[in-house]
Amino acid sequence: MDRIAFYPPSIEEAASRLKTALETGLSDTAAQQRLDRYGPNSIVERRTGPRVRFLSYFRSYFRGPIPATIEAAAPLSAAARQWEDFAIILAMPPRLARTKAIGSRPAAARSSCVREASAPANFRGFGK
Repeated sequence: MDRIAFYPPSIEEAASRLKTALETGLSDTAAQQRLDRYGPNSIVERRTGPRVRFLSYFRSYFRGPIPATIEAAAPLSAAARQWEDFAIILAMPPRLARTKAIGSRPAAARSSCVREASAPANFRGFGK
């Protein structure tokens, strides 16, 4: 079993692991072979619409024991004919999902701005 090093490798060690020379780098054919084998060095962004995000927030409300206990109180409130409590319990998940969806909008906008500023589309690499 290989041991995992918990320290960063030296530049020479990293170059030997990647099978490249520090002085010359990769040849064009080696770079093309790696591109064909591993694909581009990019992260594919999955965008979702506002309705899908809202439904995912709504669904995430029901995870865990505390929300399940609260929702279990809804039929008990209806059985006891305490309609105010029943209505409040039923209104909680959509209200919380809406609050979470509204609160996540600025973060999504900031992350897209940072992404656009940090990775220009016409970047071809260093020294090319």
